[in-house]
Amino acid sequence: MSSPARSTRSWQALVLDMISFSEKALSYAQDLGKDEFLASQPNYDATLWNIVLIGEAASNVPATITDPHPEISWREIVGTRHHLVHGYFRIDQDIVWDIVGNHLHNLLPQLYALVETSVHESSSSI
Repeated sequence: MSSPARSTRSWQALVLDMISFSEKALSYAQDLGKDEFLASQPNYDATLWNIVLIGEAASNVPATITDPHPEISWREIVGTRHHLVHGYFRIDQDIVWDIVGNHLHNLLPQLYALVETSVHESSSSI
């Protein structure tokens, strides 16, 4: 995914950031239907920003972590970030709603499992 020189943060910190950004994005859409969410400019904008940040963090997780964990859609996450940042005038609101309504809910357990595995591996090697 990226070279280690791109980020001085540990991969665990980056994954924890991804979790935090995902939870924030979900909270901005919580209790809102699709039409309400899309009409709420502050919630929509905040959600987009956090999706961008998820992708930015993911782009800095090293291949030594991403390659053994294909259950996490690393390339799609980073690709979504690139699309939002560089193709902002072509953002499909249905896709944003799908990310919030489906993909982030699926991503969070995968990220939690990755962090949990890391914690268990660290404690068993002590």
